[in-house]
Amino acid sequence: MRRVPAVLAAAGLAMGAIAARADTLEEAMVSAYLTSPQLEARRAQSRGSNEAISQALANWRPSINLVGQETHERVEGSSSGRPSAQYYAIHAARFTLLQPLYRGGRTVAQTEQAEAQIRADWKKLALVEQTVLLATATAYLNLWRDEAILTLTRYNEWVLQRQLQATRERFVVGEITRTDVAQAEARLASAIARREQSAGAVETARAVYAKVVGKMPGAMVLPVLVPDLPATRDEAIALARRNNLQVLATAYLADARAAGIRLARGEMWPTLSLQAKLGRTWQIGASEAHTETAELVLSLSFPLYQQGVVDSQLRSAKHTAGQYVYEAENARRQAIALAVQRWETLETAKAQIRANKARIVAAEVALAGVEQEAQVGSRTVLDVLNAEQERLDAQIALARVERDERVAAFQILAAVGRMTVQDRDLPLSAYDPKVHYHNIRDEWFGTSAAAEADARGDQPLTIVTNPGRKREEE
Repeated sequence: MRRVPAVLAAAGLAMGAIAARADTLEEAMVSAYLTSPQLEARRAQSRGSNEAISQALANWRPSINLVGQETHERVEGSSSGRPSAQYYAIHAARFTLLQPLYRGGRTVAQTEQAEAQIRADWKKLALVEQTVLLATATAYLNLWRDEAILTLTRYNEWVLQRQLQATRERFVVGEITRTDVAQAEARLASAIARREQSAGAVETARAVYAKVVGKMPGAMVLPVLVPDLPATRDEAIALARRNNLQVLATAYLADARAAGIRLARGEMWPTLSLQAKLGRTWQIGASEAHTETAELVLSLSFPLYQQGVVDSQLRSAKHTAGQYVYEAENARRQAIALAVQRWETLETAKAQIRANKARIVAAEVALAGVEQEAQVGSRTVLDVLNAEQERLDAQIALARVERDERVAAFQILAAVGRMTVQDRDLPLSAYDPKVHYHNIRDEWFGTSAAAEADARGDQPLTIVTNPGRKREEE
């Protein structure tokens, strides 16, 4: 009887009826990066967060106001015992410029806080980017695994159909009993059910792939194991402690909260400002006159007591800063634990691959021997069916652990902060949040095209649909 080659699962053959161009994992990652609404949302949030620096630096700048006022008056009285009334129209214009000179160190503290918060948001953006690429790799490999399993279950169904046909022929000539035929029929029915289950799993995986990647998949190709993994577990731990994106983001947030202490303390310090005023008033009516005024005022304000509110805000800022010191340490511990977990998963998958390859070889040898022994009557039909099942189970197990090995490798890269577009060297121009930051950092006036586009949600995204599958003929 013909047997499927032992390398079938490792080859990851796409469904034979589909003649589609193969999609590489790199192409899938590029598509996900360019079309992900999750990434676009985070980029828009990052652009909004960048504005904190412009708002902080605005405290160095003057505020200018122009106020116009018009007043109409009617004055009634009497002259020589006779009532009289006079009408006046008063027009006034006032130009005011207020320039802060010293705000108790709050401007510097707010700037430092904004810088740290923005850098934390950049790391969170990179974390979302990494999450999208990792989800893409996982969806790609899940689909590869499910298609490989579907190919194996189809082949197993075909083998069992031939096995049932041969069993019936032997039953007709009296070599075996009706029980043997029933066993072959039951095993074929089980294979059909398993094939249907596998086909459903493929369609589910295709839908998940389309959601993550932004397009329907072609044929899957098993990618090679990524070459830039840490050499040892200790190296993975060191890299995770130093480069994990959540660790870096939390460290910047801790810096932002530390600056928040200085910002709150600045409320207790004096403020110094310079105010310039220019005014002109015109009076039109029974008598006409106009006046012009010019003022230059230097104001020093020293807070003496503020109802205890500022003291409470300072205490709160200190508590929050302490919280983020602990958050940063917790993030480091989580990163280390995750790196160890992913490393052990990878090592386990490698060991399982070696074991399952040996298992397939042994299953092939055992199946060949059982088939030969069955021909001379020393083995039953059930023995042959069990040997077929053992081979199939080994091949499916190999497909699963090969998927697990590659997913674990990408998870290690994510744990050590190497799962970004730049690290994966994808053929595209990566989004750089620093470009928008530098564009608006010293912006004094106006809005921007990026802000208007975000307000409209004006981002082109590819929408895909899953046509589903036709039920296979049994």
